[in-house]
Amino acid sequence: MSSRKVIFYRVQDSIMPTDMWVRMCQCGPGPRESLPTSRHSSLPRFLLLGLPFLFCSGREPALFKRPQPHFITPRLASAPATAVTQFTPPHCALALLHSLTGKHSSGSASGCARQPCLYRLCPHPLLLDSSSSLPNGRQRPQPCSHRRIAVLSAPRREAAAVPELGARSAMAGRLVLALPVLLFLLLVGHCRGGKIGICYGRNADDLPGPDKVAQLIQQQSIKYVRIYDTNIDVIKAFANTGVELMVGVPNSDLLAFAQYQSNVDTWLKNSILPYYPATMITYITVGAEVTESPVNVSGLVVPAMRNVHTALKKAGLHKKITISSTHSLGILSRSFPPSAGAFNSSYAHFLKPLLEFLVENQAPFMVDLYPYYAYQNSPSNVSLNYALFSPQSQDVIDPNTGLVYSNMFDAQVDSIFFALMALNFKTLKIMVTESGWPNKGAAKETGATPDNAQTYNTNLIRHVVNDSGTPAKPGEEIDVYIFSLFNENRKPGIESERNWGLFFPDQSSIYSLDWTGRGNVDVMTGANITSANGTWCIASANASETDLQNALNWACGPGNVDCSAIQPSQPCYQPDTLASHASYAFNSYYQQNGANVVACDFGGAGIRTTKDPSYDTCVYLAAGKMSTMNSTSLPARSGSSPNPSAKCVTSLLFMLAVAVAAVML
Repeated sequence: MSSRKVIFYRVQDSIMPTDMWVRMCQCGPGPRESLPTSRHSSLPRFLLLGLPFLFCSGREPALFKRPQPHFITPRLASAPATAVTQFTPPHCALALLHSLTGKHSSGSASGCARQPCLYRLCPHPLLLDSSSSLPNGRQRPQPCSHRRIAVLSAPRREAAAVPELGARSAMAGRLVLALPVLLFLLLVGHCRGGKIGICYGRNADDLPGPDKVAQLIQQQSIKYVRIYDTNIDVIKAFANTGVELMVGVPNSDLLAFAQYQSNVDTWLKNSILPYYPATMITYITVGAEVTESPVNVSGLVVPAMRNVHTALKKAGLHKKITISSTHSLGILSRSFPPSAGAFNSSYAHFLKPLLEFLVENQAPFMVDLYPYYAYQNSPSNVSLNYALFSPQSQDVIDPNTGLVYSNMFDAQVDSIFFALMALNFKTLKIMVTESGWPNKGAAKETGATPDNAQTYNTNLIRHVVNDSGTPAKPGEEIDVYIFSLFNENRKPGIESERNWGLFFPDQSSIYSLDWTGRGNVDVMTGANITSANGTWCIASANASETDLQNALNWACGPGNVDCSAIQPSQPCYQPDTLASHASYAFNSYYQQNGANVVACDFGGAGIRTTKDPSYDTCVYLAAGKMSTMNSTSLPARSGSSPNPSAKCVTSLLFMLAVAVAAVML
C-alpha cells in the first residue's frame, strides 16, 4: 500500500483578506526532485500543451515538501513569509497552489479552486469534496477570479499518511478517467466547423405548407433555419424537430416595439413562449437591412432590441435566445480593399449603440453578403471565378495588409471585420445571415444559372464547414445561412429576385447540394443534365506544356481526380502524351463537378467539346453515365484549410493518448 502526505500552508488572499489554508501533497517517500526555478523553461510537456494536469515525474515524484518556486516565483523558497504570486485561472498550470480550503477560524467558507483545474500532484488527484483532515467549514471550492496569494507561515501541520485505497482512491480514479474524456468530448465539439443554415422565405403563393417544409428540411439534414417573422404555423411546424430557428421582427413592427414595452411583452407572450422550448428558437433578429428600407427606421432598432431583451429577461430567456439585427453590405461606405472597410458615417447615430448592445449581450454582428451582385454589377472588375470560389480565379492582394484573397466572399467578410475594428469592436463575431446565388435571371443576368448557383453554394458550404476562415481571421468559424429554400414568385424586381431557391414548390430540387460539405452529391438532377449532356473537357491545343503539366498535377492532386487510368498498363495510358493524359484528367474533374463550365477552365488549359474523346477501351466519363460524384464543389486551393477531420485528427488522437496515460498512471 502506497501513501501520500497532506500538508497545509497558511496563506492570505487579497480579494478576501482572511487567513486561508492551502492543501499540498507529497507523493510517497524520498527527497523532493530538483526543479528549475524559471517559470517557463523546462515545464512538463503536458503543461506546455495546455492540459490541466500536473503529472509527477521520475521514480521519486515528490514535487513538494514546502512551497517551492518553479511555477510561482524564485523568492518563494527563500522568503516564504513575503512571497506573493498571481493565481490566474483558467491558466491553472502556472500555479503551484492546488486549492484554498476556506477560513481557518470560522465556519463560513470561501474558495479558489476551479473545478476543471485538478492538478495531478500524486498518482491520484486531490479530492475536491469535504474531508475530515481539512479545516472546519470547508465547502466545495467556488470559481475564483484573479487574485494575489501570499504565504504567511510555515506548514501548520502535517497530516498522517492517507491510504491510497478505498472510497477516496476510487473517487480519485474516476476523476482521473473523467477529465481526459471530458476534454476529448469538448475537442470533438470544437471540430464541428461553422454552421450552415437555410433561409425560409415565404413571399410566394405556391409554396407547400409549413409542416411539409419542416419535413423537407429534416430530410435534408438541415439543422438551422431563418424565418423573417414569428408566424405561429411555421414555429409550431418546427416543434420537436431538433432544428434551431432564427425568427424575426419585421421592419414594420419596429415602431411599436420601440415605443412601448407592453407591446413587446404581449408579442413574446403570444408568439414565443407558448412554443418554446419545443421549438428551439435561438435567435431573434430585430429589423432586417434597415438601412435599405425606404422608410428610415434605423433609429428604432436599438430601442426595440432593448425592449425585446427586457421581455426575454422577465421570462428568464435572455441567456438562451440571442438578439441582433441584420444588415446589408451597403452599411459600409467602402469595402475595397477589405482593410479599408468603413461604415457609412450617416449611420453613426445608431451604429455605436447597436454595437455596444451586441458586445454587452455577446451577440453577433449579422450581415447579408452576396458576391453575385459584386460580379453582376461590375463583371469587368470581379471575375466569375472569383465570385464562385473557383480555384482558377486570380488572387487579389490587399495593398494595405498584403493579405491574399482568392474569393469575393472572404473579401466581403473581412471588409466588415476591418470596419468593426476601426470602431474598436474587433471582438464581435460576424454571422452571415444571407448568402446565395440565383438559379435564373433575365437575359442580361448571364451569371444567374443553376450551374453557377450550385457551384457557389456548394463551395460556400465547403468553405464554412472546413473552418477556412478568412485571410484576416484564418481558421475562424463563421456561421452562414444560404438564401433561399424556395423560389418566391411574388417578390418584386428583376427576374433573379424571384429565383434564389434550392427547391421548386413541389419540393423537387433545382440542383443538388451536399450539406455536409464532404459527402457524395447526386448529379442526376435538374438543370445539370440538360446543360451538361453531351459535353466533355479536353486539353486545349493552344495550351503550353508547362500549363498542361501544372494543370494535370493539380487535377490528380488537390483536384481529387482518380488518375489511375493514365498510369502504365492502364486503359488510358496510351498514347503516352501530355495532352492525352491531361485531357483524361481534365474531363474527369469536369464531370465530377457537374460539367460546370468553370470546371473546364484550368487557367485556360482546358476546352469543352461535344465530341466524345473516348477511344478503344479508354472511356471518358460523361454526364448521365454516373449517378454520384465525390463532390460538386471545386476543390480548395493549395494551401487552404483542410477538411475538419484532417484538422482535428491530430488533436483528437493526442487527447486519446492523454486519456490512456491517465489510466496507466
